Amino acid sequence: MPADKEKIAKRISEIQTAVDHLRRYTSLDVKEFLSNDEQIAAAKYHLLIMIEGCISICTHISTKELHRIPEGYSTCFDILTENNIIDSELGSRLQKMAGFRNLLIHQYWEIDNQKVYRFIKSDIADVARYIEIIGQKYLK
Repeated sequence: MPADKEKIAKRISEIQTAVDHLRRYTSLDVKEFLSNDEQIAAAKYHLLIMIEGCISICTHISTKELHRIPEGYSTCFDILTENNIIDSELGSRLQKMAGFRNLLIHQYWEIDNQKVYRFIKSDIADVARYIEIIGQKYLK
């Protein structure tokens, strides 16, 4: 059974919305970002939506197109790498992102907010690249 284009398009749209919200924080310096608890909480929420969307797409493609069930969230990106959908460098960074998702879900109160800021500043570009690759391959 082929991947569901509508499902992938919906997840990409959700991811893009979260990325757009997160980009607002990239213009702030770290001190300014850390000074507002509400924007930190909002950033964590949008990170979670973004990461969950990436994992959802990955799992969907893995099971429907590649007929492999990932053992975990991060291993899903291995499957895409092994099948030359994404390169190994991007796959590795997306695996780390999946690990960050676990921190957001399970240890929310222990997350270093400076790490949240660094993640927003440096890693959302990987997500933009990921959804561009997926969009080109599965939505054209």
